[in-house]
Amino acid sequence: MLAVAGVAAVDNCLAGYNSSIFAYGQTGAGKTFTIIGNIANPEKRGLAPRVFDYLFSKIGENENTRGPETVKYNCRCARGGWGM
Repeated sequence: MLAVAGVAAVDNCLAGYNSSIFAYGQTGAGKTFTIIGNIANPEKRGLAPRVFDYLFSKIGENENTRGPETVKYNCRCARGGWGM
């Protein structure tokens, strides 16, 4: 999933576009596990922790290449739901 959806979302964000990843499906289909997974187990982490790892590694690469004072990032994460 990271290669299919996560990398493109992060790369688009770093290029200046808004991105979001949305999970939709029947109750019990595995949406939460797909997005969050088991954070304590690196092999069973979901898409969100992997996306954030990739995002911050790319930010670090950009800071090392361009210098930390030349590029600024604003990262926001929101959790939506029916009751919110």
